Amino acid sequence: MIPWTFLSIGIILGGWWAYEVLGWGGYWAWDPVENASFLPWLAATGYLHSTVVQERKRILKAWTLALVLTAFLLTLLGTFMTRSGVFNSVHSFTQSPIGPSFLGFLAVCTIGSLALLAGRSHLLEVEGRIEAVASRESAFLFNNLLFAVFTFTVLLGTVFPLITEAVRGVQVSVGEPYFDRMAIPIGLAMVFMMGVGPILPWGKPKLDVVLRSFISPISAGFVVAAAAITLGIDAPMVVLTLSLCGFATMVSLEQIFGPVWERKRRRGESLGAAIQRVAAGHRRRVGGHIVHLAVFLIVAAIAVSSAYKVSAEASLERGQSMELGSYTLTYDDTLVREYPHKRSVFARIEVRKGDKLVDVLEPRLNFYERQREPIGTPDVRSGFGSDLYLSLLSYRPDGTRVGLRAFKIPMVAWLWWAIPLIALGSVVSLWPKRRARKRLLDTSAATAPS
Repeated sequence: MIPWTFLSIGIILGGWWAYEVLGWGGYWAWDPVENASFLPWLAATGYLHSTVVQERKRILKAWTLALVLTAFLLTLLGTFMTRSGVFNSVHSFTQSPIGPSFLGFLAVCTIGSLALLAGRSHLLEVEGRIEAVASRESAFLFNNLLFAVFTFTVLLGTVFPLITEAVRGVQVSVGEPYFDRMAIPIGLAMVFMMGVGPILPWGKPKLDVVLRSFISPISAGFVVAAAAITLGIDAPMVVLTLSLCGFATMVSLEQIFGPVWERKRRRGESLGAAIQRVAAGHRRRVGGHIVHLAVFLIVAAIAVSSAYKVSAEASLERGQSMELGSYTLTYDDTLVREYPHKRSVFARIEVRKGDKLVDVLEPRLNFYERQREPIGTPDVRSGFGSDLYLSLLSYRPDGTRVGLRAFKIPMVAWLWWAIPLIALGSVVSLWPKRRARKRLLDTSAATAPS
């Protein structure tokens, strides 16, 4: 849980860095080194779900071990990607001779892991079984298969160009269209199962109880879809995505707050006390659903920001304006600022809505002594509904003209708001129970030197 938490937050922070620093108006491009961080996250997330089934039903033991070994091996592969210089990426850190040695180490670890699984997995006896298709353990299993398919899909798209070049000497590019085409249906199926799984009971279900449990989540999905259409979101895949997120979000909220309301009603406790006691008694479940809420936030933000991003480019003389949605962007002046390690050229852009001045943005180009080409830094006006994103492309030294690229990107800030939710959910899940804390304190007191 601890490395998974840091990796999850690190991936989102990496997207934030790409968005705020690189100036291309995006946050994820399926870059090989981006994928290097995403691959072990997928395997580790599948493991965290699989181990719940193993603990509860005493099944999927070898599969669970296979997932955690895969997460380890993919972490090694990610290190190889970033350190060997084999992959061309804005994120790769160095050109290093360590590549062949590290690849050999990865091969030894892979062969060793496969040998251990092949030779020892039969010792892990299956103590339970899946009693019904419409059960929580079946939902966990299907979700695990989706994680495995997603992991293989990303891995294949990442290493396929490298394998093709090594075998045939031909460079083949696998770009965003492949990853998007494969990731979207798998991701939507995973969101759906994240909503269905918690509704289904362990073991054999009672059909009438299960059907009643679906009423409010399905209603929430329809309400979210209707609200999206009312707000002008008419792309079918985006509406479907938001509807599934609404469905799954309602499930998680019911799983978190349903026991709270029940405890408050039966025992007459205050809301705060009921939340505290439910969270204390069901830490992993509550923490897991808080993390699920963060995932739904991310999925909704990706869907809307990708489908409804608007961009424009213009070359403006001083005093001239360009339109982007409801914004009017006016070039005011060029500023040059000297720093100890660089020289930066800023374009001062006034941002208006109607006749009202709402902001002044200053995208810039940075000139470094050892860099032949300037490096741009965008300026972003972030908001709840959308971001206004400006990049400076070119300028005249006399300050009379600049080239600008502007984006209006809806809901992108929702991605960064998922970070505190992931942190909160992980802390809740990891917080030791009172008896465990007491046992740790007693153990430390017994072993402490006099």
